[in-house]
Amino acid sequence: MKRHTRSPLAQLPLLADAPDAVLDRLETLMTPVTVPAGRVLVREGARNRQFVLVQEGTLEVVKHGARVAELGAGDFVGELSLLGDGTATATVTTVTDAVVWVSTSAEFDGVLHSTLGTAIEAAAHDRRVA
Repeated sequence: MKRHTRSPLAQLPLLADAPDAVLDRLETLMTPVTVPAGRVLVREGARNRQFVLVQEGTLEVVKHGARVAELGAGDFVGELSLLGDGTATATVTTVTDAVVWVSTSAEFDGVLHSTLGTAIEAAAHDRRVA
């Protein structure tokens, strides 16, 4: 009997209760990428065409030259530019080596219609207000 290994996405609190079918679908829409410390993932003011979900590692968010957040497992970035005009609202850099799941703007629509959709929409609203 073949044993099914649960997706690494299931380790994230945001997706811990998601059914395997949802996790499998997300894995088709996103690509895991190992990123070294010090790499800029998104640059404020530049066109951004990707959604990034952090599996492990630490990322720093800088807006208008000020550090505004530190992100870790389960956090995500890029949704504001993909839901808006495509311009990144902050610079996001890896502080430590990280594993992130990336979807392109074309794949992002599928991600929005998954279990992550509600969390993404809520975070986008909160970040616009802040």
